[in-house]
Amino acid sequence: MTTTEIYICREGQALEDGQVEYSDRIISREDAESDAFIRCSAHGWIKKIAYYKVNDAGDFRIFYAYTNPNVLPEGRPQASKNAVGKSARVNKKKIKQKNTLWRKLAFWSRARRR
Repeated sequence: MTTTEIYICREGQALEDGQVEYSDRIISREDAESDAFIRCSAHGWIKKIAYYKVNDAGDFRIFYAYTNPNVLPEGRPQASKNAVGKSARVNKKKIKQKNTLWRKLAFWSRARRR
């Protein structure tokens, strides 16, 4: 029985230093190709993904490798101005305070002193 080792790495990271996953469902190149596309579209941080077949004796060979051309840069994602979930800095605009009775009296007393 063969199993598949999946090596997933970020930008600037070696494959050996990346994340390792195992799968029994990926047995052909077409399966690996569709799995790589799904993983890279779901996780934009993935730069490179490689699939190795491992047999019972421990021998392995690579049968598919994919480099994501649309990898997202590391760090916090930048929010656009038209985004629905605006950042806290954009939402901290000065809120106009209500004119309560005390504020009206304070304004009236300041205006009266002049």
